[in-house]
Amino acid sequence: MKKTKVLHIITRFIRGGADENTLITAAGNAKKYDVTLAFGSEYNSDFLDEAKNEKIKIKILRNLRHNKFLSYPFAFFEILSFLKKEKFDIVHTHTSEAGFLGRIAAKIAGVPIIVHTVHGTSFTEHRSFIMNKIAVCFERFCAGFTDKIISNSEALTEEYLSRKIGKSEKYATVASGINLKRFSPKPLPKNKIVTFAFAGRLAEQKGVMNLVLAAKKLEKEKLKIIIAGGGELREKIEHKIKELGIKNISMLGEVKNIVPVIESADAVVVPSLWEGTPRIIYEAMAVGRAVIASDVHGVKNQVIDKKTGLLVSPGDADELSEKMLLLAKNPEMRKSMGLAAAEASKKFGHENLVNGVEDVYFQLLKQKRIKIN
Repeated sequence: MKKTKVLHIITRFIRGGADENTLITAAGNAKKYDVTLAFGSEYNSDFLDEAKNEKIKIKILRNLRHNKFLSYPFAFFEILSFLKKEKFDIVHTHTSEAGFLGRIAAKIAGVPIIVHTVHGTSFTEHRSFIMNKIAVCFERFCAGFTDKIISNSEALTEEYLSRKIGKSEKYATVASGINLKRFSPKPLPKNKIVTFAFAGRLAEQKGVMNLVLAAKKLEKEKLKIIIAGGGELREKIEHKIKELGIKNISMLGEVKNIVPVIESADAVVVPSLWEGTPRIIYEAMAVGRAVIASDVHGVKNQVIDKKTGLLVSPGDADELSEKMLLLAKNPEMRKSMGLAAAEASKKFGHENLVNGVEDVYFQLLKQKRIKIN
């Protein structure tokens, strides 16, 4: 029997949280379905090699580029042509540009089932009023013909509904998933100096500059900060560290395997300005590390304040430094929060992510009376 054809489309494939979730979902789907993963011209070569090792087909959409508005018409017709040729049963889009262009193309191409995952909001207070207005308008328009919108947290669902993006019955919550065999509880390291770790893209969204400012305020304390990751702000961040004469930060650059970084830390810091549900929080929790994170969107569904970690106001370097100092001076707090975090992480295995998405597919295939293989 011919397998149900599923296409996942994401704007970039750069080993971010949304990208890793999408690969896990696509690879898991491939056990049941004929799966293709499509993404734009910006991708991480090592991450692409990982995808090629899975039982999925790969399609690079050369015209799909992040924040390159003039390329959007070309990307749209490239996607539309591909959909008409391949005749997918399900098109599942991820992230903003792929979400808008992919869903509109899927509707025109007559794809029976259209699904979109909200990994994070496409509108934030850090973007211009006009850009946010455009994003909300596109989200509302596309929600009208999207069969199901998967959100990875209740907070994100509530945010979208408050903007009148779709009806509540269109939403399904499926939490992000991680490999709990790879990320498993480890004892706290016997560091001579309390060590905090940040891991992620060095982009405005991640709020790393606030971590740098917090480090400056803590330079007289016995603690160390590790920053692992690459991105467009790396040079700017390195320049700021040098300009302020900060000695307690180590820049590791991009790291293929983040596990040793987390294990070497006493706690993990996630100072994002806006977020969906960052995977690094689940990963840190699974290893048994307390997390200090910005109280934004889906994060409040991940970190239980004062139990598995500490929440701080986004963009507030003073509060961030205070919470870091509090954790640095309280080893028992780090230990108890780490144990609670490890226990809470047990429900975030990647099997739950894949099963949750496939439950959505199954119900839609049944509703549309499409033959299920």
